[in-house]
Amino acid sequence: MARTRMSPERRRAQILEAAIGCFSKHGPSASTVEIAAAAGVSEALIFHYFPTRNDLWLAVATRSSSFAARMLEFFQSFGEGPVEDELLRISMLFSETLVEELEIVAILLGAGLRDETLGVHIRRGHLEGARVLAESLRARGALREGIDAEAAALGFIGGLVLCFMVHHREADWEARARAFASGWVRAWCRGALEVRDGV
Repeated sequence: MARTRMSPERRRAQILEAAIGCFSKHGPSASTVEIAAAAGVSEALIFHYFPTRNDLWLAVATRSSSFAARMLEFFQSFGEGPVEDELLRISMLFSETLVEELEIVAILLGAGLRDETLGVHIRRGHLEGARVLAESLRARGALREGIDAEAAALGFIGGLVLCFMVHHREADWEARARAFASGWVRAWCRGALEVRDGV
């Protein structure tokens, strides 16, 4: 029985999923030979779709289901509830997503420090998330007078990412992430938000 040919889009997605699995399991040292075996394709076919290893890393980082894409969706979902409640909800989603994608996010952040192209993409994602959050905070009139919305939003995101970078290898990471998110939201709100009833 003849096998049906996979469309180029499906084949590329198959290779990308295999790469994500191998990077998660073996870290940044996962070889293209291992990725090819996991995908059931030749190593040459990987290089047909991803000419360099950096191209493969960038595809992993920019996939539509990536942590960065999901993070942006979270910040875009800023609702009409009390600002502190909305930030807590978003922070919990952020932490849960970090827990789900623990290994690949840690690897990408580390690789982004070494690879300029990947680092630029990661920084761009953080800046875009901060921009969206800043717009929401400005639209709600939530910030104290004189506070730069982008700087406040970037600091908010940075605190969550720093907690991840410091603690993600600890056995109780999930509980620590949730506790930190809750405490960080309260502390950040006390410093950045306009004082109002219920805040």
